[in-house]
Amino acid sequence: MKHRILPSILAIASAALVYRLQPYFDKDIRKAWDYAERCFSSDYYDARALFRMYASSLNLEMHSIPLDIPDHDDLTIDVAIYRGNEKNVLIHMSGTHGVEGFAGSAVQSSILGGEKRKFWQSAVKFTEEGSKSNNNLPTVVFVHALNPYGFAKLRRWNENNVDLNRNFLNTQQFIQRLALDANRHGYVDFYDLFNPPAALGWMDPYLPLALYNIIKHGYANMKKSVVTGSYHHPKGIFYGGSELQQSNKLLSTFLQNELDVEQVDRVGLVDVHTGLGPKGFDTIIAPNDEKSSYIDRDVLVSILQDDNLDIEKRIVAFGKDSSAASGYGDVVGTVEEGIGSLFSNAKKAILLCQEFGTINPIFVSQALREENAAYWHAPGKRIEAAQRVRGAFYLHNDPQWKTDIVTRGADVFWKMFKYLESNEYN
Repeated sequence: MKHRILPSILAIASAALVYRLQPYFDKDIRKAWDYAERCFSSDYYDARALFRMYASSLNLEMHSIPLDIPDHDDLTIDVAIYRGNEKNVLIHMSGTHGVEGFAGSAVQSSILGGEKRKFWQSAVKFTEEGSKSNNNLPTVVFVHALNPYGFAKLRRWNENNVDLNRNFLNTQQFIQRLALDANRHGYVDFYDLFNPPAALGWMDPYLPLALYNIIKHGYANMKKSVVTGSYHHPKGIFYGGSELQQSNKLLSTFLQNELDVEQVDRVGLVDVHTGLGPKGFDTIIAPNDEKSSYIDRDVLVSILQDDNLDIEKRIVAFGKDSSAASGYGDVVGTVEEGIGSLFSNAKKAILLCQEFGTINPIFVSQALREENAAYWHAPGKRIEAAQRVRGAFYLHNDPQWKTDIVTRGADVFWKMFKYLESNEYN
């Protein structure tokens, strides 16, 4: 019997080893990994330099918008514009949530510096030599690092601890938020769990406390309580702020100055995020139909159709699905809705968040909780905690994850580009 078991064990072990090592010997996989690696950067400054290099080498129109942050005079939102048909506009964004910018920036580098590079060169040359009115290609606006402070400091929040994707509200809407019960979605009930009153040590009891609360209140309720955000707790995670933050204000002003927003017929927006959903898989999250007049789900399904995926499962609405977007049904002030509102006369508007999965959400929340506690209570320990936040939103040691990000990120961009180039959905 032993003589039969041992060969079986060795065969299984050998097969597992071959499976694990196979990518390292497959030239096509290695090539994809190497390409993806070149698109990623080690920090905000390297990512910005790479974005600027690719965009400027293509002669795209370049803009650098500085932020007014004390003791931080080299933080900018960088924008590259391809001036195509001004009636159709595609906006691609990275770094809304700061540290999540590693992925979005890599996607932008892939779009500008990848296999489509010659296409961009020809498109720019055509625009320079011909009339824009004869150009069927859409105008494309790349927004790099909407939250440069968070990107540089490895935080999800901005310089005022504000979540920019809960902040796109007007003055009256902020007043309305503050007038609501602070515990409307349970944020106060879970406040101490997610926002401890002191810096955390190695004996942090978060995991058993989280498990206890999941058993007592349910995972869905605990998740919704925090991700919906708060407008009453300035030192808490997912704080939406009390006024429009300068990043959102500067971008809105810039777009209104550089684009004839009232004359745009069709607009598309892709805002790249990480931290939710299956590892390396992109969930396409759109605003609820009830909350926004901009989303057209049928068109979005047609645009992103993929023979290899069940596209209906890939596209979800905030809060409506048992998916990465569950619990987000009452989120307000998103970038998609804020930027989308600038194009009030658009006949078609496809506004979406492309969310890539990383690690288990319990560990994501643990990293955010630890870093935020250090930020407020033990700044000297923050860098170490910030590295764990980076690890929660950027799998920098995983070549396949990086490959999935640049491949799937570019795929969505080019499908949106094709939609805006065509007249099929007019």
